[in-house]
Parts: sequence; C-alpha cells; structure tokens
Amino acid sequence: QLIAEPTVVLVDDADDVPSTLVSLGVLPAVSSEPSSSTLCSVVRQTNDKSGTKIAFFFLFNQGNSAINTTLTLNPGFNGSPFALDPWSGVVTPVVLYSGTTSGKISIPDVSLASNQTALFAVTSGSSFEGVPVPDVHITSAEHGVTAVVSNTYTSSSRHLQLRSLEPGSKQIITRAGERKTADFSLKGET
Repeated sequence: QLIAEPTVVLVDDADDVPSTLVSLGVLPAVSSEPSSSTLCSVVRQTNDKSGTKIAFFFLFNQGNSAINTTLTLNPGFNGSPFALDPWSGVVTPVVLYSGTTSGKISIPDVSLASNQTALFAVTSGSSFEGVPVPDVHITSAEHGVTAVVSNTYTSSSRHLQLRSLEPGSKQIITRAGERKTADFSLKGET
C-alpha cells in the first residue's frame, strides 16, 4: 500500500537515494560539485534575540585525499555567508559567492585536505558577531582569482582585495551584474 503513494519511491541501490530525494524536492543542506562521498556535514540553525536567522555549517573531509569543490549551502533563507576559524575565533565575510532567490549559496574553490574541517555561518542579519555584511560581493571570477576583505575592513571602510597567483587580466562579475576587469602583476614577488 505504501509504495503506491506518489511520495514513496523504491530505489535499487543506496547510491540512488540522493538523486531520488532531489527528484522529490528534498534538497540537501550542503552539496558539492564535483560531489564527494567523503564530505560530511552537520547543520544547525538558530534565531538570535532580534529574530535574525543563523545557520551553522560544520564540514569535515573524512577521506584520504583533498577535496576541491564548489560548495553549496542551503540554509533555507536568504542570507550572507561568513567563514569561521574555530581556533582563532576570527569571523570573515565570504565575498566570492553566488546566491539564489531560494537562499542557496555557492562558494567556488573550497578546498579541504584529508581530515580537515571548515566552519561557515549564514546570517539573515546585517552583521555576524560584530562583523558587518559587505555592501558588495563578487558572484563570479575567472579561475585562479580569489576575493577577500581587506585587513582594514570596518563598518565605515569596506574594501575587497582580489588576488591571483597568475599575472594578467581577469574578469569578475559583481552582485549588481557589473563586469569588471582586474589586472594582476607578480612584479616584485618572489
């Protein structure tokens, strides 16, 4: 009787479970592209005193080799991502990501070594742990370009730094859809 229900699907193999759940509209809180069977995640959500939603994403690479992936976080609400360093307590806004109207956030070029962890938070508020949400972020950048907040990033002085290990002109796209060219030089670098 149960198998006749439209929301019940019988799969032949455990490997078919993730794609079957997606076909039913059950989306994972964390996914990666390319996918990795060694990426484990734990997600917790809370609201602070003001009603701001916060989702915490604890990631762990249980494999014997590194994972290099585009990480997609699905907190279930629209928000801004932050990287958290549990050793130092440093909170850093993620400034290179793309988001969807459903709240999914994709962060490119996330690397986790074997047995390495990472911790991200997504907040619906204007700041997280006293660190303001950036006014601007980059939604797309050519391969090899990373974006970080500057060391002088404050609520009154907000600057992004673009970095590349390869010289030359690289294209980026801002959240506003502006296409910009950044010129990188390694002159003076050793």
